[in-house]
Amino acid sequence: MDAVFWPIDLSEDVRAKFMRSGDLLTWHRNDAGDPCGGFVKLSGRDATHEITQASPLTISPNITCQTCGASGFVREGRWIKL
Repeated sequence: MDAVFWPIDLSEDVRAKFMRSGDLLTWHRNDAGDPCGGFVKLSGRDATHEITQASPLTISPNITCQTCGASGFVREGRWIKL
């Protein structure tokens, strides 16, 4: 998993990209500095998050990585770590 292929730079070494489904894949480094990834369900009946502003990107509620537990908000195109 290389950050170069993740077109949305949310700062704080967090990147993302939209899937064709409209859901979001995330890429970041865990506390050990290793690459880690997550998934944000934005589409369908089982959506867990919503885009409250498209540009700059804002997603609600906060996002928690299912793999390492890292958590934060996407507000006005920036990652805000919790």
